[in-house]
Amino acid sequence: MKKEQSKESGILYAVFTTVLLYFLFKITLIFSMQLNWHSTCLSSLWDNANSVVTPFLGFSIVAVLSCIWFFYCAIKYKQKAGKAVYLLLGVGAVFYYFWFRGFYGFWQLMSYEQKEITVQEFYEKTGGTDRLTSLFGNRLRHHELCKSSHDKIN
Repeated sequence: MKKEQSKESGILYAVFTTVLLYFLFKITLIFSMQLNWHSTCLSSLWDNANSVVTPFLGFSIVAVLSCIWFFYCAIKYKQKAGKAVYLLLGVGAVFYYFWFRGFYGFWQLMSYEQKEITVQEFYEKTGGTDRLTSLFGNRLRHHELCKSSHDKIN
């Protein structure tokens, strides 16, 4: 009986951990945006070249591992629960699709901040300008996303 309970609780732990990690990532991102919105680029906080494991890389690795763990537990649980797990797998696939799509967009934003890509490439790779314009206004067009501390002093 304990073995059956561990199969059932494995999927619950995977779902709980995944949701917890997702909200930890979002809270950390929002906090870093509010903390240094006018003084520093997000790329300097999230993708610092001086550190081996950056926060962006760390969250990306943890997201991939939680994805693998979630689908492994769901497939293992399918043997016990049957076709009812397909709904859980579908919801998980949609969740991870949008989460990794968000990682890709954030990576493109950091590339834009570091002037590795142009604003046109940024728009093409992230798909659309409506939401980005509402978030950043006209600053996105003028490469004013990053204001250095030197600009702040002058």
